[in-house]
Amino acid sequence: MYVRMMTALAVAWVAIMGAAAAQAPGSGAPDPLIAALTPAPATLETPAGRAALLAALTSAQGRSDLDDIAYAAAMSLGAHALSAGDYPMAHRAWDDAAGHSGTTPVARAVLLRSRAHTGDAVTTIFEYGTRDSASARDQAYAELQQVAVDLYPYAILNRDDGQLTPFQEAYAEAIGWRDAGRARYTPQPTAPMHDINGAVVCPVRWHGNNDVLQSLSLAHTNVSALAVFRILTDDSGAPTKVDVAYAQTTENHAREMAVISRLHAQRATDAPANCVMPHVLFQSLIFAYGPY
Repeated sequence: MYVRMMTALAVAWVAIMGAAAAQAPGSGAPDPLIAALTPAPATLETPAGRAALLAALTSAQGRSDLDDIAYAAAMSLGAHALSAGDYPMAHRAWDDAAGHSGTTPVARAVLLRSRAHTGDAVTTIFEYGTRDSASARDQAYAELQQVAVDLYPYAILNRDDGQLTPFQEAYAEAIGWRDAGRARYTPQPTAPMHDINGAVVCPVRWHGNNDVLQSLSLAHTNVSALAVFRILTDDSGAPTKVDVAYAQTTENHAREMAVISRLHAQRATDAPANCVMPHVLFQSLIFAYGPY
């Protein structure tokens, strides 16, 4: 499931970043490295194909003119290596992707880099899924928490049409994996979040249904899954729209969304003074444990 999602992401970025030239800058001649960075998808199903792409990515290091195409290639390689259980290669691929995320525009760079770091953290989670390691686990969840901090100012900005943004989807994915781990292991406090202007965003608490967790758990008694919902609220804290921002399965989440729609967001009693109440909220629901 995860490899399909990450590979689809890489393909999407190839389309979005169509400005990546198929020729060497200024030369008018084909750049052989371009071909090496764009192998046929089936090639990555083989160890030799993955090794060849990793070699091409090594050659592309420092080539900022190839950032777009190298980023997509690295994301695809990371997903395939993770699926194949080649964790060292997956980590190297995510590092390469982060290195090709660029610096401008800032928001775009944050999104690309965050996607790469999420892939790296998830790889660590799978790598140690059957051999417990507190330090590796802490490393993975710290990386996911940093991704959340970086993405959050953009994730609470809405499109005019109310549709999910790439930042909201990326943020939901990161906190879904993070919160799944924290549900299983000792919870750790999260740092205060800030909006795009640097103001502290108020932590909130849900009210209006005391048995909400029981109601939602009953909907997925035998399902191993996590889902993260984006909730838009009005000035009173009442939900006006609930979407599935990230989910590991195609399960229908209509019941959960119906329950969430009956809740009410209020400023937490321990919220810092002068914090800003958000109108975009995210709620993770962990129905059963996976390889977290």
